[in-house]
Amino acid sequence: MAQPHKRSGVARRVPGYSAGMRWRAWCSAAAAGALTLAGCSTPGQSLLSAPETTSVQVDTPLRDPVWSYRTGSLIALTDDGRLAAVDHVASPARATTRLSARLDAGRNVQISRADDRTVFVPQPERNRVAAVELTDLRQVGRIDAGPAPAYLSEDSGMRVLLALSADGSTVTPVDQFGMRKLPAAPVSAGATGIVDGANRGRAIEYHVYGPAGISYYKGPSSPPEHRGSYATGVSVAAGDGTAASRVYFSDTGRDTLYAVEAARGGHGLREIGRARVGSPIRYLGSDDTRVYAATDTDVTVFESASFTGYPNGSIPVLRVIDYRAGLPSGPARSAPLSGMAIGPDRVYLTLRGQPVVAGVAKPRL
Repeated sequence: MAQPHKRSGVARRVPGYSAGMRWRAWCSAAAAGALTLAGCSTPGQSLLSAPETTSVQVDTPLRDPVWSYRTGSLIALTDDGRLAAVDHVASPARATTRLSARLDAGRNVQISRADDRTVFVPQPERNRVAAVELTDLRQVGRIDAGPAPAYLSEDSGMRVLLALSADGSTVTPVDQFGMRKLPAAPVSAGATGIVDGANRGRAIEYHVYGPAGISYYKGPSSPPEHRGSYATGVSVAAGDGTAASRVYFSDTGRDTLYAVEAARGGHGLREIGRARVGSPIRYLGSDDTRVYAATDTDVTVFESASFTGYPNGSIPVLRVIDYRAGLPSGPARSAPLSGMAIGPDRVYLTLRGQPVVAGVAKPRL
């Protein structure tokens, strides 16, 4: 199961009414009056950066990347359990790769929101989590995060690290102020399950995804209250950058994106929207305003509409971008994906067994 992407910081907005909505409304009114005005364009028509796609050679194949806003680098794992940092990843002529010592890393990594100079690396075989300095990829600490921590996430509002055990039976929170382990919550995620912490809020809040479905937990202390479940097989999933209780996922059919969030009153989960993609979704990610679905050939970008929701139940598509076209000829053109990271202007994709990183420019809203 692919990992959800942890989002960037949340901008404060008035619920249901944003600057982007005011601008689009003004442009629509102008169009209705048959006025031609510079700056009015359909969402998704223009891009935040150029070119539309990039391809960068790196020193070794990478997997499960994340973006570091602190260093402006792509941080990922290698096949032999090391940590890699790719600097200048958007520039093929300047890209460089830095590697750590072997860490026996687990399934993913998590950059700390309490101290963004640090990345956490699960080490299930060593029964701990390593704290690694991003600037030089040197291990600077060891953390007790429960039994065999294999997959990490973070409740960003509470600055609590979340560690899912290798067998998927427990989620152990660690308060990052003092690195104090909190009581674990029993879960039923299975060995391929994932945990995804909320991006905001003043409670311990997270979702657990597994073959049996989605479980939602929230409470002032650990273990938090089980607030609801959604019974469906989950293949890939991602949280929302603004709405803490919302998640996006694809079921075992993989060709449809679903949006689910807490029902009124905060208990139970309900579907609020869906969109057919047409090809199997391999990875999902999100930021404050968009959702990204990576298939074997392209990235489909959706508008998340975190405040307004989807009145007609359909998640709007902004743009579809073919990332394979810009890859070098040879094995990279057909290699399966091994991960996706969301940067400030671009989405980055790694390829299984290939030392290549593909980049896709984000569309404007």
